[in-house]
Amino acid sequence: MVATKVFKALGDDVRLTIVQCLARGDKPLKYSDIASRCDCVSKLSQPTISHHINKLASAEVILVSKQRTENFYTLNREGLSTIGIDTKLL
Repeated sequence: MVATKVFKALGDDVRLTIVQCLARGDKPLKYSDIASRCDCVSKLSQPTISHHINKLASAEVILVSKQRTENFYTLNREGLSTIGIDTKLL
């Protein structure tokens, strides 16, 4: 995990909101759950939300797992802690 990529990814309000949404729980969330639980995210188009999720996944801030045809997203708590980010504070 490269700290500069992480901080760049977290430097956007929408992406930070997605991370905060994932930080509130321990269960993986599917795309539709993220879109419906985050107020500012629910107002965005599907391609825009996907763009932000892909940026977070590329920076390894979130982890993606596939179950059948659905992607599930979790916060990479361990990776973030290695660069000094306490996910409990998000």
